[in-house]
Amino acid sequence: MTMSLLRQIASTPSPTSFHRPQDIEAVRALRAAGLIIALTPSPGGLLSMSGPAEAAQVLALTQQGREELSKGTLQTLASRTRPAPQFVHARR
Repeated sequence: MTMSLLRQIASTPSPTSFHRPQDIEAVRALRAAGLIIALTPSPGGLLSMSGPAEAAQVLALTQQGREELSKGTLQTLASRTRPAPQFVHARR
């Protein structure tokens, strides 16, 4: 999920918003990993004057996020214990 969301963020113009609860949680995870710059609703909606905030807004990918995306080795943040796939390049 994380790699596909990071790809989606990279391929859409910024800023972009996410409204589904699972997407908001994924945005929080990407932000915590330092891969994106994002605004997310506070868990209790304490800062919202008009009721609970229902969207996360991604402002940009960080340099680290672009590097992870270009490597193609980003795994789901919760399952980083598995080794990254190894690629073998044939010489010509």
